[in-house]
Amino acid sequence: MLRLTICAVFVSLAGVASPGDGNTFTIQMLGFKVTKPESWRFLSANTYLDQARQLKLNDKELQQRWSESMRAPLVVIVKYPATHPEVNTSFKADVKPYGQVPASSSGVDILNIVLKSFGSIFKKLSIEQSPTETVLAGHKAGYMKISYV
Repeated sequence: MLRLTICAVFVSLAGVASPGDGNTFTIQMLGFKVTKPESWRFLSANTYLDQARQLKLNDKELQQRWSESMRAPLVVIVKYPATHPEVNTSFKADVKPYGQVPASSSGVDILNIVLKSFGSIFKKLSIEQSPTETVLAGHKAGYMKISYV
């Protein structure tokens, strides 16, 4: 069983990434910056996509949607090398359009919608940090932390 910890960031802009000091990933246009622990490593988008394509879901329709929606993430940070056979704790941030989001929707509202779909997809979903309000680059946003199998 593979257990992952995911952090999702939903924003509507894209930009150019700069590698920073080797431990920091920054996209100035988004106001996004993350510094990994020194012993962790960045995972390439190609490696992430190769591993994600290996995921097999029980629901054929959901598998089709998963395959069609697969995109390279903004950044993936993992504790161990990609070939690690055991649990590999990870951090992943995605930037993608969410469709029509009412102007009154908060980051917490959006994360609650995402959480409902994750709950129907993944077994043993554990909410480690419920959706809460936060600020990202001076804008209202939402944050949650979940683990799932």
